Amino acid sequence: MIGSIQKKGKIYYVVLPAGQDPKTRKWNTKWIRVGPDCREAENRLAEIGREYEQGRYREDEKMTVTEYLQRWLEDFAKISVRRSTFESYEWSINKHLAPNIGQIPLQKLKPAQIQKMLAEMCATKLSRTSIRYVYNVLNIALNRAVKCQVLTTNPCIAVEPPRKEKYKATAYNREELAALLAAAKGTRLLLPILLAAGCGLRRGEVCGLRWQDVMLDKEMLFVRHSLDRPEKGKLELLPVKTANSERAVRLPDALVQELRQVKAAQEKIKADPKALYQDKDFIYAWNDGSPVDPDFLDKRFRELLADKQLKKLRFHDLRHTHATMLLLEHVSIKVISERLGHSSTNITQDIYSHVLPEMQMEAASAMERILTPAKPEPTQPTPPAATPGKVISFAERVAKKKQTSCA
Repeated sequence: MIGSIQKKGKIYYVVLPAGQDPKTRKWNTKWIRVGPDCREAENRLAEIGREYEQGRYREDEKMTVTEYLQRWLEDFAKISVRRSTFESYEWSINKHLAPNIGQIPLQKLKPAQIQKMLAEMCATKLSRTSIRYVYNVLNIALNRAVKCQVLTTNPCIAVEPPRKEKYKATAYNREELAALLAAAKGTRLLLPILLAAGCGLRRGEVCGLRWQDVMLDKEMLFVRHSLDRPEKGKLELLPVKTANSERAVRLPDALVQELRQVKAAQEKIKADPKALYQDKDFIYAWNDGSPVDPDFLDKRFRELLADKQLKKLRFHDLRHTHATMLLLEHVSIKVISERLGHSSTNITQDIYSHVLPEMQMEAASAMERILTPAKPEPTQPTPPAATPGKVISFAERVAKKKQTSCA
């Protein structure tokens, strides 16, 4: 038998053991207020006993949704996801989940309450994609609660989240990309632009690329790391996002030439004893060898577009430009997926589905040429055969000439 029933004044309580204090070595107890009815207290104690035997009893009955989510952020999310992902989780909780359902006891959270929150969010200007992301964060956190036996079931299972809006990648066309390369020529931005648009690298992968990751003689580049900030104020070279993100990429000739020039310039700086060069092997680096912050790269890229009055684009969209150009050149979707580091071709097809209609038109035109039989050329009238002239012998020509002279 777990616990007991105690009466204080006219109120009955169920008293449960709550473990031993590690400092005082005293046994703690947990008092659950029931009411003035003794039979009700007995039923409550019996219910707790059954839950305890079946492994369904939860000690944190009064813990609110906000309290659990904050604990989940610190104990799980902070040590298992990247800084940027952690910050997006934190935003979802502090901005949306805590104000809407945070005061509800975790054990009493129902699907209807979550569904109502999502419906109210849909009535605001928040995008469907953002609303679904908030739902996903809650779902991930509550799945962890089930695994840790804080909850028996996840109430998000019975909730219908809004459909995710179809993402359409933004990209430059050929003319716009050519204008961008012309504007970046002679600047420090040309190399990162070529790496993103020519190889599909992310900004962190561009800034984290080292000379040991490149084989110029074989025109190959190996993406292994990304420069990021797991903690604010501190840049670190981290493994790439996923196992598939680690990849080998063939280099276009224009990028090989640019990399050779950058390497030669770095070697020249290293040879100068006054330069105080810190050789950390970074390809895209400052004059002292230190790496460039990806946030700074974003800022300089936006400034270049504004200064040259080019179409607004995120630096990450150069990666989309890379994929779009290859699709329009009829490169295999599998090859493009491998260059981008996607886990499957389905992801690539989903992101770049807006390019497919144009490719479908080209495919339809090709099939039209195949299926439509060629029209035979009109027959030309046969010219009449030339009548052969009479052949005159040499003797006849001489005799005719004499007759003409006598006359």
